[in-house]
Amino acid sequence: MSSAVKSAYGKTTSSIAGIFSPKSEEMVDAMGQTIPADDPLRLDNKPDSIGPEVFVANGQLWETTGDLDKALENYNKALKAEPTNAPALASVARLKFRQSLYKEASDYFRQAVQSAPNDASLYNDWGLALSKLGEHEEAAKTIQKALAIAPGTARYANVLASVQFDAGQSDKALETLTQHNKPAVAHFNMAYLEFNQGNYDRARLQLNKALSFEDDASDDSAVRRAIDRSKELLARLDGPAGQIANVAQAAPQAYDAAKQLSQTVNQVMATSQQPGAEPTADQPAANPVAGPFTLPPDFYKQPAAQTAQQPSDTSSR
Repeated sequence: MSSAVKSAYGKTTSSIAGIFSPKSEEMVDAMGQTIPADDPLRLDNKPDSIGPEVFVANGQLWETTGDLDKALENYNKALKAEPTNAPALASVARLKFRQSLYKEASDYFRQAVQSAPNDASLYNDWGLALSKLGEHEEAAKTIQKALAIAPGTARYANVLASVQFDAGQSDKALETLTQHNKPAVAHFNMAYLEFNQGNYDRARLQLNKALSFEDDASDDSAVRRAIDRSKELLARLDGPAGQIANVAQAAPQAYDAAKQLSQTVNQVMATSQQPGAEPTADQPAANPVAGPFTLPPDFYKQPAAQTAQQPSDTSSR
């Protein structure tokens, strides 16, 4: 051990012994040197209070174990010590978001932003919470503040595009992705959004646009990753699972057309049964036994949608 480590070790061991000594103020280390009474390595020097950062760190440790109650308990202790502590407020907000308590999460994010107005990540996460509450316009404005603080951050741009897409603004989502990503990456991310919504034809169109930039992949790792993932997702869409998904996607349209045909035929048949109506050469008499034309009883049961497996890694969306 180095002399510094030996000194620290000596102070610590001497401190432990000194706790049980009536003259702890005269403790010496292993080198025979007197340990000052205010030395932080003396174990008999107990802090007057524990700072909120200790409780926050402890809460995060509990959160990694899955004990959210213990985590929240520690975060609340941190807030009791310092009600405006931004890390504690943010930790509670993210924990509430994890529990799908989006209103509470949004409230805590609002307080955290007030305590740390220059933290871009807080605006980004607050925007996500607002989006979950259906407040898409306010969510977009909030995430744009994150981009104003940290311009060019692709993660914030991708989240903003996702919020815009969920609000039905797909053109604006693509514009946002294009502004903050390489073209191949932007088109892949857009394809992923379309894919998650079951818009497989639109997803395929975006994937093919991403693949048109394959020549740039050799010089750019981000483009290469986007090209590889585009090929993977396109293979899934064109494979057996994707074909099933396409059939499931087209089924509602076929169902609506057949239903409309059935209703039209029923109306014609009902008219032919009105009193005084006589059958003609072009209009056969109704069959009083069979009744109006009907489709098989199980026709109206639309098949359950089956989608291709989603990409397992979405960290770089």
